[in-house]
Amino acid sequence: MIIEIQDVQCRVVSATDDEQDWIQGYLSFADSSFRGRKNKRVSLYNALRGTFPGGLLQLMRDAAVRDGVKLEELDKRVTRVIPDANADVAWLRDYQKDAVEACVKAKRGIVHAPTGSGKGDMIVGLIRRLPGRWLFLVHRDQLVEQQAKRFKKINGGLTPNILSRTPPSEWKLNPGVNLMTLQSLAAGIRRDRPGVDKALAKLDGLVIDECHVAPADVYFSAINRCPAEYRFGFSGTPLDRTDNRSLMAIAALGKVIYRVKAQVLIDAGILALPRITMVRVKQLPTQDAKDGGFHGLYDELIAVSEVRNARLVEIVKAAPKPCMVFVKIIEHGHAMKRLIEEAKISCEFVWGNTKSEQRSAAIERLERRDADVMIASVVFQEGVDIPSLESVVIASGGKSVIAALQRIGRGMRTNNGTKATFEVYDVLDVGTVMLEKHSKRRMKTYVREGYQTIVQDELGTQTLYQPKLMTRREKRIGA
Repeated sequence: MIIEIQDVQCRVVSATDDEQDWIQGYLSFADSSFRGRKNKRVSLYNALRGTFPGGLLQLMRDAAVRDGVKLEELDKRVTRVIPDANADVAWLRDYQKDAVEACVKAKRGIVHAPTGSGKGDMIVGLIRRLPGRWLFLVHRDQLVEQQAKRFKKINGGLTPNILSRTPPSEWKLNPGVNLMTLQSLAAGIRRDRPGVDKALAKLDGLVIDECHVAPADVYFSAINRCPAEYRFGFSGTPLDRTDNRSLMAIAALGKVIYRVKAQVLIDAGILALPRITMVRVKQLPTQDAKDGGFHGLYDELIAVSEVRNARLVEIVKAAPKPCMVFVKIIEHGHAMKRLIEEAKISCEFVWGNTKSEQRSAAIERLERRDADVMIASVVFQEGVDIPSLESVVIASGGKSVIAALQRIGRGMRTNNGTKATFEVYDVLDVGTVMLEKHSKRRMKTYVREGYQTIVQDELGTQTLYQPKLMTRREKRIGA
């Protein structure tokens, strides 16, 4: 089989029928996303054009060796950027320098780095080592603003080019860094695809922060219109999706080429060590909840459950302050606020409709201890670090391990060296197979990250949780 390597795609130049069948089988997966129909399979191989995303090439090489398939490669990429050996990256920590050098060597791939590891600084260092036209993408406006401030601070006050504020017809990629949201890129492509393609044609490098969102259909399509030779993603949870779509993050960017383990940062005093307590709450659903599927079970046994919410209030009472409580839906947040205030604990609730300046003011009040508890929805799940936070309560349940780790990450920053550990409380929902499965998925992830995880039963008895081994799917994608 002969494969031609291009910036975005690889093209199968020559293959037998058996080899075509092998590619088709290897590059397909069962789509279990919310939008995926039951038993639907997604193929990342376009048999008509003979192409597949270039990020999958290394996985293809490994699989070909395993299955005895002979590969010949023709590299058609044109190198326009030469690494700058004299670039100033001395201010990076040693592991950050190692991550940057791994990127320079590999040309594409994912850096698995937890909250607090300084992903933004690594990205600045990477762009210094590979001077050219770069596009920085992320899925939230506040993260664009944060990274723009970081570039400006480190690069002597030079203001980076934020394209999200400019109509697609006026997009111009400047030398250095250009920043925008994935949503803006996708919308620009819809409105003016030829013009956007013309602007992107001069791109040398692409970097995506929080790259676990890349498999979303609209993002994946937009990313694959960026013809950059250097392609990288950064995330603390790059391959932790629960819908089988993590393979698409690899397809867009490449495999994991460097990992910063949280324990290394904890040992160095950069991050605080989370101590996880899973509090067991047993409930049996009514028939109405069962008939309502997941949403029926979630509403009855999590969002409006008197038993569970009362137990959560007891957890909040005992938790070190200041404390952040995470919920998923607004109604649950309002219910928890009322119950916590009835327990004579000062409390605020911040959600999506809260303006950014009000969010900042709420954080300041929490840090000053004008409030003991802040209840938050997904709005504080990313891009917010509160070093003074002493505990996190995950009241939201759910199967998303990405969300669970991001919530824990809000409190992992050390407080000027005064915080070595902090407490995390989650709920082990038992009595319903689906919710118990979700709880154990989160527990398994905590242990995988190196966090000691204790299960506390109704009588207060505590036992150490030890999960099963890695699944076959996790082994395949290198999770």
